[in-house]
Amino acid sequence: MLKTYSVYPFDEVFRRPSVYRCLHKTWPYYNLVMHKIPGLLADMCLRMLGKKPMIMKIYGKLDRTLDCLNFFISNEFNWSYRNTDRLLSLMSAEEKKTFYFDIRDLNWDTYVTNFCIGTKCYLMKEDLANLPSARKNIKRLRNTRYTFNFVMFLLATRLLYVKSKFARQVWGKVVGFLLKWLSKFGLPLLH
Repeated sequence: MLKTYSVYPFDEVFRRPSVYRCLHKTWPYYNLVMHKIPGLLADMCLRMLGKKPMIMKIYGKLDRTLDCLNFFISNEFNWSYRNTDRLLSLMSAEEKKTFYFDIRDLNWDTYVTNFCIGTKCYLMKEDLANLPSARKNIKRLRNTRYTFNFVMFLLATRLLYVKSKFARQVWGKVVGFLLKWLSKFGLPLLH
């Protein structure tokens, strides 16, 4: 589904759609780090720009929806298709044609693609003509996330290895390599 949403992304997203599996006990921490803190920061930025804060309101709706679905998300269900298979075997060829319901023949890729397009068009009321700008926005969010993760990694390694001479040498070589590599793209760098 995420692959399809990368082809047919929503027009205005705060973050890239993603799915993470986490234990029920770790959800509050994950929610705090991945939703609440970024939402609060985004709302603070919106307030500073003189706009109405809205991200925490959206995350509040998401939390209420997940609370309603919690039973179904947190439990495992086993279903038997014996009655369905029996009914299908008792049907005539004409009845099978009229009341076709054999899910084994469903093309799931087409189904998910149509589901995502339908969600975009009919639920979100977005126009498919805006796909190029939506894709550009998703790429920008992806690059922002990668850049942020890389900078955090560099800062963490710099702070962790500040007392080691060997680590300082490695740090210098890595930063030198990165500056050399970035200069190939014509980016203005400090000399």
